[in-house]
Amino acid sequence: MAGMMYGTATTVTVAQDAHTLVLTIRGPLDAAGGRLVHDAATAALDAGAEQRVVEVDLRAAEPLTVDGLRALARCAAVGRIRFRFGEPADL
Repeated sequence: MAGMMYGTATTVTVAQDAHTLVLTIRGPLDAAGGRLVHDAATAALDAGAEQRVVEVDLRAAEPLTVDGLRALARCAAVGRIRFRFGEPADL
């Protein structure tokens, strides 16, 4: 239908250096987005060196839902995953 807005998808951009993999999240962090972040972060840890750290940049994630935050809690329980909150860097 013209004029109707449908939900946008969560996107994950990946950058890395020697020991850190940065996942930059844009769009909604809802249940589906949270699963995407969790799966990407845990896969990066599984595939990387033992000292690898995953940083999840949430400054461009909006909105953050309860289900999305629950997924972040599951990420935190894995260990070696950090989170970055605040104003987006590109403002």
